[in-house]
Amino acid sequence: MDTQLIRPLNTFSEWIRAEDAHAGYHLELLAQANRVLEAPQPASAGQRADLAERLERWRYQLLSERRGRLRPEDLQLAEALDLAAARLAGRPARPPRSLRRVLGDPEFGREVIQQAQMRLDPRFPLDRLVEEARRLTQAHFAAPAPNGTGGQRRRMFLYVPLYLSNYCINYCLYCGFRYPEQIPRRQLSPQEALREAEVLAQWGFRHVLLVAGDFPGRITTEYLTEVARRLHARGFQLAVEIAPLSTADYQALRAAGICGVTLYQETYREDLYYQYHPRGVKSAYDWRLEGLERAAEAGMGRLGLGILLGLAPPAEDLLAMLRHALYLRERFPDRILAFSLPRIHDAPSGFRIPFPVSDEQLIRLYCVLRVAFPEAELVLSTREPPWLRNHLARICITQMSAGSSTAPGGYREKSLSWRRPHAAPGPASSAESCRPPLGLPTPPPTPLSEPAHVPPANALQTWALPAGTPPVSPPPACAPPASTAPAPTPEACAPPAWGGSAWAESAQTAFPLHRRPGEQFPVADHRSPAELSDWLRSEGFLIVWQGVEPAPCPE
Repeated sequence: MDTQLIRPLNTFSEWIRAEDAHAGYHLELLAQANRVLEAPQPASAGQRADLAERLERWRYQLLSERRGRLRPEDLQLAEALDLAAARLAGRPARPPRSLRRVLGDPEFGREVIQQAQMRLDPRFPLDRLVEEARRLTQAHFAAPAPNGTGGQRRRMFLYVPLYLSNYCINYCLYCGFRYPEQIPRRQLSPQEALREAEVLAQWGFRHVLLVAGDFPGRITTEYLTEVARRLHARGFQLAVEIAPLSTADYQALRAAGICGVTLYQETYREDLYYQYHPRGVKSAYDWRLEGLERAAEAGMGRLGLGILLGLAPPAEDLLAMLRHALYLRERFPDRILAFSLPRIHDAPSGFRIPFPVSDEQLIRLYCVLRVAFPEAELVLSTREPPWLRNHLARICITQMSAGSSTAPGGYREKSLSWRRPHAAPGPASSAESCRPPLGLPTPPPTPLSEPAHVPPANALQTWALPAGTPPVSPPPACAPPASTAPAPTPEACAPPAWGGSAWAESAQTAFPLHRRPGEQFPVADHRSPAELSDWLRSEGFLIVWQGVEPAPCPE
């Protein structure tokens, strides 16, 4: 959209006075922003940054408060606030954020979407799709063999999540960290996080994904940057999987050495999203939806997308995620995109998976992603059992975790049971890396196309927001819910009918899973990093623990 067509902020005064419950505050904020934007002498950097942050927050408050009833005037104001905040922050000129429009535009990315729809159809032979995905992965992720024979080997990037905290104020119905869960809570100090990371370094890891629950009073930007600085100084490459932040906060993390952001939308079905996230800051759909775009504007070089399989019709969510990724690629063509498809296997008591996804479906979904984005990283965590991870690694996966713990402080305990030494992965290189390079030497040791539908009417009704409940504004203007507040009733959510599909009937957990106290979800693949490395080498993979990105993350 041409930015010249966006109405200037000062033209919204009368509408704000008539429609906004906080008109007095917002009119004063509007006047301050206009004075700074139009002043002949530039304001201080601190003043401009503060105003930009306040305008950005106002925008998301507007989108949250008027969800489900956004009018053209609301959207026009949101666009004007977006561009004014970007100008105040001194960011490059750009069109307004338009992801919402893109997700509903059948013409956007039509060719990619049509090709994906064709391959999502169970009538499209899976063996043909697997071979197509395997060939594309080999073409884009092969590296010269280190023995000088002229051959090529697929590279596999190994990483590990480091859980910093399981404190959380959200009520996500499917999550082991949800606020009402009676679990032992813990948050690592920066020094404790460093000690955990030193254990991971002994196992060979250099790329660490920092993970934390959503608790703005505890998981502050200052805390995260302090942890990042300490790990960055020790040569770790860092990414985060945390609650969405403001653009300014992402910039602070980038300056501390974090180069990537993983942020799963969970589901793009907005109606289901609100039912699964009835309370807490995560109930702000747009704040989460545009989180990766804010991260990219802040300079993050790697953007990780994902959907939580089991919450919505998988084909519908996958196609929405593809549109999201196409949108990000169009706006930030120099960024690395990564995809993950975590599957719910275990959830808090009373939650039954509404849209089960079988192993065969999961394989098809990953292969469709590879065909749609041949150059993207496809990530597979230890949620899945070893045999399935091995199978997908041979086809299209390019990044795997190993030896994972999903509870804060879990690695020092694991280290006692894994006595086998692991050789160092070689000299540490720059932590500016986002993607492992090709060619580094190996270190020493459902039919998916069914029409969209929602679960039965009686399945989720006890979790819907009560009538008149005000929406939650984006952080940090939120506080933990009072301990006496009633939690949503976790009654059973019956899976919907799948029309007799053999795939749906096979969508079941075929391996025992037991979530330990304090874990977010149970780990299904308990192989140590050394054991997974041994298997990968036996399959001819080139294992990469860390490397220098040929095109470093943008500054």
